[in-house]
Amino acid sequence: MFKNGLSNAANPKNPNEALSLINKTLDGIELKHAGVNDRMFGILDNKYVTLNSNGSMTALTTGHRIEIQSNGMFSIFERKTGNLFFSK
Repeated sequence: MFKNGLSNAANPKNPNEALSLINKTLDGIELKHAGVNDRMFGILDNKYVTLNSNGSMTALTTGHRIEIQSNGMFSIFERKTGNLFFSK
């Protein structure tokens, strides 16, 4: 559901739009499908977000690293394995 939601959304134009898209997509899934103990959390705190000098952004969750380019395109990697989870 998460990958489909991201795939079907319009392309973000900048890192803030990309981060918002990721969080809103997760929130929408949570509202429809998750119980109290089955929650997936997006980036809830700016201390896990790094804005780089070239305009790109890196955001961390417990299990993923999100690399967002200055144009809004992004890739989500599994932190444990480094494998690509999703790219847009």
